[in-house]
Amino acid sequence: MIGCGTGIGVNGMGDHTGSDTIYMGNTSHTKACIQIAWTTNSDVRNKCIWGNVSHGRDFLRNVNPIKYSFKSRDTDELIDEKMRYGFCAQEILSLELPENPVITNVDNADNYGVTHEYLIPILVNAIKELDAENKAILARLEALEKESP
Repeated sequence: MIGCGTGIGVNGMGDHTGSDTIYMGNTSHTKACIQIAWTTNSDVRNKCIWGNVSHGRDFLRNVNPIKYSFKSRDTDELIDEKMRYGFCAQEILSLELPENPVITNVDNADNYGVTHEYLIPILVNAIKELDAENKAILARLEALEKESP
């Protein structure tokens, strides 16, 4: 745990008795700052590859970004009026395989989470799908332009 009162707050992060989890901050904190970007180890030699990510554009069509502020779950009063952009963990969970979620974290039944980084491969797939569609449309357009006088 890092930070004074980590996990403590109106909607605290829950049980801290589990192992292999790093907790930082609590619900009264309003932001986390770092001078540089986080680097995640991604060496393929350390990975057992199960296959390609199958989600792409169709998955993203059903994800609705939201604008929100934090509130007390008990009183519905605003804790922090700062507006943020994000996602609803319950919505993303409904789009994933609920029996084996990857993007959503449901380890704490009282406080679901989303690992935003895990959306990046889906975004890359969506871009590839759009690129392939765009190339096909351009090829059709070029063919039509050659046919017309």
